[in-house]
Amino acid sequence: MIFILSAVIILLDQLSKSAAIKYLKGSASYNIIPNFFRLSYVENFGAAFGILQNKKYFLLL
Repeated sequence: MIFILSAVIILLDQLSKSAAIKYLKGSASYNIIPNFFRLSYVENFGAAFGILQNKKYFLLL
């Protein structure tokens, strides 16, 4: 059961990333609730929350 749940979570994560690239990359932010909630495309080249930004070789270890 835990394997199926994990697979579903990973699938949803990858689908949301694909949708963000397809619909948000290279365009303006998408307002969901004006002045409160919007979606924007940003890239993180580090670990969680930008830690070790641009330290690719360190992260590979």
